[in-house]
Amino acid sequence: MAIKQTTIERSSSTERRKYQRFKVPEKTLAITPNIIGQIVDISVGGCELKYIDNNGKLAPKGAMDILMNDKGFYMEQVPIAMAWQDRPESSALSTIVIRKIGLRFADLSPLQKERIDYFIENYATGAA
Repeated sequence: MAIKQTTIERSSSTERRKYQRFKVPEKTLAITPNIIGQIVDISVGGCELKYIDNNGKLAPKGAMDILMNDKGFYMEQVPIAMAWQDRPESSALSTIVIRKIGLRFADLSPLQKERIDYFIENYATGAA
């Protein structure tokens, strides 16, 4: 598997997080033009997603929307850059591949930073 210059393969023995991560409710979604994923955890610097791989490609840089419908939280066009992605595990028993990806928030405006802080303070469910 080729690694793009902007992508880092994550090793289970390597921890590169700069900010404390927080768990989020299961119904918290990230929406990009090519994938819809569940946000696993979030920090002021980025988040981790899991999603069903249907061959949707996430660009190394772009934007995503954050949606938590049951709480009425919606934040659009959050600038992101890919930090890492896992290697898909293939299984002879299933054709569904669930992937994980780490995203770094890139060039947030002061208002976007404030909204991320608000989200963490009001909706995070504990340390990840």
